[in-house]
Amino acid sequence: MEKDGSMIKYAEIYKIKIENEIRYIAKMYVTYRDEMIDSFSSNYLEKVVEYLISEEYVISNYFDMTEMEG
Repeated sequence: MEKDGSMIKYAEIYKIKIENEIRYIAKMYVTYRDEMIDSFSSNYLEKVVEYLISEEYVISNYFDMTEMEG
């Protein structure tokens, strides 16, 4: 089966702080859609990465939202 690239799945990981708790949220996409198709959250970055790898997502970006607090 030939891959044309239209089905490539990718994910962005966000590190956020909610009520003094750090959480890592992965937002999953496929290339032919602009909207998010799924998400996964954990207190541990390793768990988020393991999940994405197991589901064959390519990690495209990491955003540390906690650095923007002022």
